[in-house]
Amino acid sequence: MQIEFVARDFRIDETFRGFASGKLKKLEKFLHEPIAAHVVLEVEKHRHRAEIQVHHRHGNLQATEETEDMQGSLNLVVDKLEKQARRSSKKFQTTRRRAARREVEQIWAHSTVKASGDEADSVPRVVAARRLQVKPMTVDEAVLKLESSGSEFLVFRESEGQTISVLYRKTDGDYGLIAPES
Repeated sequence: MQIEFVARDFRIDETFRGFASGKLKKLEKFLHEPIAAHVVLEVEKHRHRAEIQVHHRHGNLQATEETEDMQGSLNLVVDKLEKQARRSSKKFQTTRRRAARREVEQIWAHSTVKASGDEADSVPRVVAARRLQVKPMTVDEAVLKLESSGSEFLVFRESEGQTISVLYRKTDGDYGLIAPES
């Protein structure tokens, strides 16, 4: 972690620098490298103001606090930054998990079967897969639904026999029906 200190009307000694560095080390468990911190310490009359900006791989964090003593201001600022870092880390993890879940869903939705070696040209591959809702309807209702949908086929459950059937559009404009033998 790179820490840059700027002091205005305040003298930073090595003990205070070590104290501030130790406090900022708490952020490393939430943020990923590289981390750069810019610490501004300022004194105006009786107000001690601490402002810290932290730049990390996934964004920036910034907080300001003002109290009667500099250590108190630094403690409060680091607490604010720790909350922000925790939120940022959790947000990043959930978006990564969502993205991974979406990838898995896409893999299942568009599964491909790969052949190995010389068989790659001769073995057909499944390049797309869809999930269909199979609704109970008559053949006439299925024809009307197929005409309105613009799709090439329709899978439905026949209402009188409860068998799964496929209605498809032929090249001559008529319809074909595939039904299992009973």
